[in-house]
Amino acid sequence: MLALIFPTLAYAEASPDSFPNLRDAKQHQCRLAALKSKHPRTCFLLNYDYANQVLISIYDENEKGEFTKSQELCIPSWYGMAKAKAQDLLGTGQDFLLVEFEGNRGSGVLQMVLMGLAWFDGQWQPAFAETHSYYISGPGNQEDLNLTYRFRREKDHPLSLLLDYRYVGKSDGKMPHGEKKTWKDELFWNPQTHSFYDPAKEEEKLKNHPNDLATPIIKARLKFKNVKLKDYCSDFLEKTGIMDVL
Repeated sequence: MLALIFPTLAYAEASPDSFPNLRDAKQHQCRLAALKSKHPRTCFLLNYDYANQVLISIYDENEKGEFTKSQELCIPSWYGMAKAKAQDLLGTGQDFLLVEFEGNRGSGVLQMVLMGLAWFDGQWQPAFAETHSYYISGPGNQEDLNLTYRFRREKDHPLSLLLDYRYVGKSDGKMPHGEKKTWKDELFWNPQTHSFYDPAKEEEKLKNHPNDLATPIIKARLKFKNVKLKDYCSDFLEKTGIMDVL
C-alpha cells in the first residue's frame, strides 16, 4: 500500500482528536495506511505549526469504525517542505512511514533528509536517516550532493536499501574546474534490531571508505542508532551530525 501526502493543511490548526468514520477522515486528508498491522486500520495526516515543525498525527480505527488519534510524531520542517508516504517494504502488509524534510538550511544552503520509521514492539522506531540532497552555494563555492535510492526485495535476498550518490563541487580556489564524485552503498534490513544500520558493517566501511565524502555520512549513521522518538524534532539533527555531511 502506498500513500502520499503533501503540506496542504493550514498552519497552526490542531488536527482533530478523532473522526467518526473513514469518509470523514479522508475529507480531512487523513490517508489510509497499514502502519501498525493489516487490522485494525490506521490513517495519518500532516499538520504544521509556528515552531518550524510538522506533526504527523496517527489515527487507529476501533470496532465502531471510528478513527482516534493515538500518536503525534514531531518532525522538523523550517520551510514547510516536509512530506511523507507509507510503503510496505517487507511485503508483510505492514507499512513503513517514509518522511522527507529539511535538515541544514539557511542562505544558500538546503539539505533534505529522508527518514524511515517503523512500528515494532508497540512503539515507533527509527529505521534509517539519509541525506537525500544537499546544496551549498556561496561566494566562489558551490556544492551539490544528490542521492538516488530504491528498496530491493527479491526472493532469497533480504530487504536492502540501494544508495547511489552523486556529488559536484566547484571552488574558485581549490577546484576551479569543478570536482565530480560518484559512489554506491547498500544497507540491509535487520529484523532483530529493526534498523538498516549495522554498526559493525558501518565501522568496516570507515576503514575502506571510497572517498572523504562518505566518511561523515557513515559517522552520522553510527550516531543515529541512539536516536529516540523524543528526539525527532530538531534535536535529533544535531545529535546525529547528519547536517555536517558536507
